[in-house]
Amino acid sequence: PESSYIKAIDVWMGTCT
Repeated sequence: PESSYIKAIDVWMGTCT
């Protein structure tokens, strides 16, 4: 599901910033 992908993006964005 895309829900898992969105969750990964949220963490990726958080760690990227």
